[in-house]
Amino acid sequence: MPITLELRPLYPSNWRELANWIKFERAGGHCEWCGRPHGVRVLVVGEGGWLDPETGERFDERGRSLGLCHQPDWPAGRFVTTILSCAHLDQNPANNDPSNLASLCPRCHLRHDRRQHIQSAYRNRRKQWAVRDLFD
Repeated sequence: MPITLELRPLYPSNWRELANWIKFERAGGHCEWCGRPHGVRVLVVGEGGWLDPETGERFDERGRSLGLCHQPDWPAGRFVTTILSCAHLDQNPANNDPSNLASLCPRCHLRHDRRQHIQSAYRNRRKQWAVRDLFD
């Protein structure tokens, strides 16, 4: 997701290089929480796990292997291509210390930022009522 204009000054000029180093050098092209590989099409199952359709190996939501799963036994789910992003673990975009950054898949990143997303959604919904609130 692109950096919004109001947050751009908080990121260093070399953010793209730093984020790529975190995602591909340090994390080896995998989500650091669930182990999903970058750019690979996987079957995501409802309870948070995923399955590698190339090998048939199934993983839980923390990236631990649950063993091989033959195609007729595959659980219901949807195929997605995982694109990694670099997440700030302390919710502070100004803290660009590599120990504060993690390579996360979209699911893990959204789970990590859940509280922030709820607050943003609340503020955005309230914006439409802001002028009306002044006169009520």
